[in-house]
Amino acid sequence: MIYKSKGQIKTSHEGLMIGNGTLGALIYGTDNLLLSLDKVNLWDNRLPKEYKDKNFNYEYLLEMIKNGEYDEDNIFDKSYLQSYPTKLNGGILKFNHRVEDEDLFSLDLSNGTALIKGNNIDFSGYIDANKDVMVFRFNKDLDYEIEMPKYFTKRVSKSGLGYKPFEIKNDGCFKHIFQKIYGKHCYGIVIHESIQGLVKQLLITIYQDDGYEIAKQSLLDYLGKEDINLKGILKFSKEVLK
Repeated sequence: MIYKSKGQIKTSHEGLMIGNGTLGALIYGTDNLLLSLDKVNLWDNRLPKEYKDKNFNYEYLLEMIKNGEYDEDNIFDKSYLQSYPTKLNGGILKFNHRVEDEDLFSLDLSNGTALIKGNNIDFSGYIDANKDVMVFRFNKDLDYEIEMPKYFTKRVSKSGLGYKPFEIKNDGCFKHIFQKIYGKHCYGIVIHESIQGLVKQLLITIYQDDGYEIAKQSLLDYLGKEDINLKGILKFSKEVLK
């Protein structure tokens, strides 16, 4: 089964969804083509201070209700006003391509391969079923930048997490996007970028805490495999978009 959509996709929830159960991506866009990246266990696991209150229990809740003391200013409702615990977005790749009316998005549900074909774009992407590696290929004149959600860097309040801005580190053939989150915890996006003729290729993975070296090695190990997959994607592209 192949899903097809033409023209702009305004929200991530309407985008093409690819993933392998651990890594995922949403492909969509209007003024810019966007890839929203995700890792299933990427969370801010901090607990609201109300959880530590000795009265934060079911027995006390029943007592408040019985005595008519339950109102909006209580520790139970206040705990839900915090920004955490929460699932974290892995980051967004923002491409210098405005999605045009004639751009055709397609997703083959049998193999999880996404394609975008238009006058100024030729894009393919998938996430390996067995390895935590994302593979994206597109015309080499396309470029991209990295963004993190705006709520990451706001102060810890009802609307933000208070993280420091992310850092971009170049490490040989790798681009390392490092995001400090809370306490001693962090995560990062690791990107290996290469050009094959007229095609630019990105291999991407996401790690947590001290997993950077393992993430780099996983991309290096994958480099010998992607040429095999490229043939399949080109064949798929011709069949679906002809």
